[in-house]
Order: sequence, then structure tokens, then C-alpha cells
Amino acid sequence: MQITQSQQDSFQPSLEQQVDSLKKEVSFLYSVIRGEVLVSFDVVINSFANKYCSMIISMGDLSDSSKWVFTFYLFGKDSDKKPGVVGVYGNINGKLIALTNDSEPLRLNEKHHIEWRYNKHHGSILTVNGNVVGSVKAYQGNLEYSRSDKISIGKIIYNGGGRQHSQLDGLVSNLSVIANGKIHD
Repeated sequence: MQITQSQQDSFQPSLEQQVDSLKKEVSFLYSVIRGEVLVSFDVVINSFANKYCSMIISMGDLSDSSKWVFTFYLFGKDSDKKPGVVGVYGNINGKLIALTNDSEPLRLNEKHHIEWRYNKHHGSILTVNGNVVGSVKAYQGNLEYSRSDKISIGKIIYNGGGRQHSQLDGLVSNLSVIANGKIHD
């Protein structure tokens, strides 16, 4: 079977796609050099937790909330927020605090692209599908990387006996994490 030029071209990324890919690579390398946190991923949510929340992406030891570095909350039906709202929380000086503004609720069964940057010079910013969530939050302090550099996707984590967390019902793809000057795979 012979492949036509048209079929062959369909397998090649467009120039625009190649440029976008290079921009992302340069952005990641720049982030490593500056020592900031940059997390980027796609997610499709099938359903929202009946409990307080699910964790989309977490860095840290999930056995104890005092050992988390940061986590992406996806709030559920038993939260004080609308189900589907996303926010990033992290350990700063031994306290788990909000590092970003909360997003609008994500739609179920749709692909969403989420990015978060945390930088001591510029603060914290969350984007969902290319749209900035709220405004840039001021720098809160150093994330406590000494706790653990383990990355977890969609896991149930210990929450110190507070409201219960649930397993993520969804799919995470295209995950990139740069933290503490390292690229985490």
C-alpha cells in the first residue's frame, strides 16, 4: 500500500503546532533556570466527588497533610464551593494555604488544559483553557520541597480527619511538572 503525499502531510504537525511546542519547551527550560514551579496538564473529569474533593495532581507524601508540598483540589459535592472548582494549595511555613484563586467549575466530559506557575518574583497564577483565573496572587513564601518530591495523580490522600477526599474520576494526560529546579516525570 502506498501512502499519498496528502496522507503523509496529515501525520506531520503544522508549523503553528511546531512553534507552539517549541514555545512550551523554552518556557519549561526558563522555569527550571529560574527555580519556579510550573505544572501543566490536560484533564477530563467524568464526575465530581460526592465528598469534599478529589486531588488532581499532588506533590508530597500523601500519608499526612503536613507532608504535602502542593495539590490541585477539584472540589466535590460536599464542599463549600461549587462542584468542579479547581484551586491550588500548598504548604508554606507548615500551613496549607490557597496559592491561587479558584476557577470556574470545570465541565464534565470535556478536555481542560490547566497550568499553574509559582514564582517568588511574580506570585502565583492559574490558567484554565488559556484563561487566567482571577488575578495573580502575591508570593506567599517558599514551598517546602524537603517534605517529598513524589508526584501523585488522582490519588486519595490523608486529610487529618477533616472532610473526606475521593479518588479522581477522570483522566489526566500530558503532565509536566517543574519544581525546585528539577523536571519531574
